Amino acid sequence: TSADGTIIGYALTGYPRPDVAQVIDARAKYAGFYGYVLKSTVPATIKLVADDPACALVVQSQ
Repeated sequence: TSADGTIIGYALTGYPRPDVAQVIDARAKYAGFYGYVLKSTVPATIKLVADDPACALVVQSQ
């Protein structure tokens, strides 16, 4: 989402990440995700939001 809460992209989780599983824990085997954000809508700060479990992460875009 953007700073005002507007949805500007979408991602799906559960993609295989054997590298993460090897470094963190075997249970992190499916910690990957793929998604998109339209380049024309990318603000300086993006908030990644999940619903299950409910969490959020604010990141700086490049």
